[in-house]
Amino acid sequence: PHSPPPPPSSPPPYSVTLVDHNAVSFTSYVPPPSLHPRVTSIIDHHSDAGQHLQASPRVIKTTGSCATLVWDDAMGPTIRRALAVAILVDTGMLRNADKTTDLDIEVFGRAVAGLGEGAE
Repeated sequence: PHSPPPPPSSPPPYSVTLVDHNAVSFTSYVPPPSLHPRVTSIIDHHSDAGQHLQASPRVIKTTGSCATLVWDDAMGPTIRRALAVAILVDTGMLRNADKTTDLDIEVFGRAVAGLGEGAE
């Protein structure tokens, strides 16, 4: 009574959002060709690999931390606190001049200003 799996030529029945990557890379579990057609959105802070141009949103902007770009879509104080910590870790406590951007500093400042709001 189980349905047979879809034929190999069918795209997988799911979509993929890439976060902290903007191109599918090989894994031993799922070969990239099966994922390429399913990438529907991207949020990343690395150099643009020029792949998945159809993704929407397709946010690729240089920052010290991808968490900086995820910030505006984060829901709830726990997630936002975790993102603030990720910004600190990724940017060397906002001191790594080679990585830290003005946007990293701005978003972290908003995080600190909002720490008392919605405390759990």
